[in-house]
Amino acid sequence: MENMQYAEELVKEFLIFRGFTSTLQAFERELGTDIGKGFHVDNILELIFSVYIPQFQAEDLIEVLSFFKKCFSSASELVLISTLSKLEGSILQYYVVHALQSGRKNKVTEFFGMYGNDLSQRDKDWTSWFAIAYLKNPSMDPQFRIYFSQEWFNALHLSVRNFLSEMFNETGREMEGQEEFSEVKVDFQTLLGHTSPISRCRFSASGNNIASASVDGTVRIWTYDPSSTPASGNATIYCGVEIVSLEWNCKSDCLLLIGTADGGIKAWNVDAKRVVCEPSTTEAFPSVLDLKCSPVEPIFVSAAASRGYILRRLNIILCLYRILDFFLHLGEDPPAITSLWFNHDGKILAAAATDGMIHMSNMSAGLQITGWPTHDSAISSVLFGPDVTSIFSLGIDRKVFQWSLQNQGKILWSRNCSRCRFCNRDNSEHRHEMALDANGKRLLATSGSVKAPIYQVRGHTDGMTTLPHSAVITTVDWHPTLPIFLTGSADRSIRVTSIL
Repeated sequence: MENMQYAEELVKEFLIFRGFTSTLQAFERELGTDIGKGFHVDNILELIFSVYIPQFQAEDLIEVLSFFKKCFSSASELVLISTLSKLEGSILQYYVVHALQSGRKNKVTEFFGMYGNDLSQRDKDWTSWFAIAYLKNPSMDPQFRIYFSQEWFNALHLSVRNFLSEMFNETGREMEGQEEFSEVKVDFQTLLGHTSPISRCRFSASGNNIASASVDGTVRIWTYDPSSTPASGNATIYCGVEIVSLEWNCKSDCLLLIGTADGGIKAWNVDAKRVVCEPSTTEAFPSVLDLKCSPVEPIFVSAAASRGYILRRLNIILCLYRILDFFLHLGEDPPAITSLWFNHDGKILAAAATDGMIHMSNMSAGLQITGWPTHDSAISSVLFGPDVTSIFSLGIDRKVFQWSLQNQGKILWSRNCSRCRFCNRDNSEHRHEMALDANGKRLLATSGSVKAPIYQVRGHTDGMTTLPHSAVITTVDWHPTLPIFLTGSADRSIRVTSIL
């Protein structure tokens, strides 16, 4: 911020020195409206996509993109510079496409006349673009058809927004380096008994029970009372195959749903200590990636996959003691669904997918009602905020976004988990997940590290970290009412942590 203020003073000094008093007055008026005293993503997007491109101001467009490149000049920011260079190429391609769509071929030839040599030297792929103005119908040409689609433009717009949000919407400290975290002051207890890495751990609806699952195919139920004795083992369930999903009934602590890698779904009655229902997916979709109970009705949903994280359909199963199967269709070639979440009244289901989109469906009609792109790559986890006006998404790129439900596509808050000093930056096959506390003020996420970051949602204070495990944290959850959270780890332990 000090550097920004110093630069502003230099500009004012220069304008006074040159006698540009009218420009000085205009500059000071603009500063007066700059509430955030920094970069505004929406303003920049509007400048690029609503001013420079529609008005064919190619020189100004090139200049502003060059300015952003100059913002990142250190060796540690080479990845950012590379990403920006790719986005710059796509933005300029859209400039050409927009000119053709507007019937202004002269602007295309003018653009290539001014910048063609420079573009071809930087990227040989531009060579084929020089002939686009002479094609009879470029929007139908196999090489260029995709660039004329609304989907490509939406993806480009989102990519630019995400890039700018990451760079300019986070704290000034992040602009200078990696995000700092303080270690949270806590009391904790460790639950032991699993013989393999923990895959899932979840609090029950009241918080009095904890379920933990392991890749060795066991599920353990723990009785937990934060005001008295340590958690104790209640039951052990042997499934014989890796557990990939757990979900408690939202209205009681009696029923636990267990999803396995071979397509099995078990409904376990905690009081009776037995399986009371075993619906299953079809043979074509053997792996149950996620389970979610409705907060209102006695139903749950499951996302079933063919292999790995490849899902062709979202399987909705209504089951407690009666079973009805039907499919919620997400198009002719549906994407892989990785995470599910109901809204507060159970009428809307959010499904995160490998196409980087959140798909919103009406449960009564069984139809998708809306959806929008949120990440440049697959989404690992999605959840509604407790204020029912926003939804959170966590991508495999470790980026977290809070999206407005009142203004679809608007980012309210964002963080990049890979910028934590302690986080593992290597992409792994592990599907990351996140959890919100009861007030929606703290967000906990897996990080590919022995610690996990705890972010203050839409706050400007430093984040915190969990205490370290001896191996990577693989799963997280918050208590439904108290400042207590769970972390499960590849070290085969579960930690119950109370924030003091």
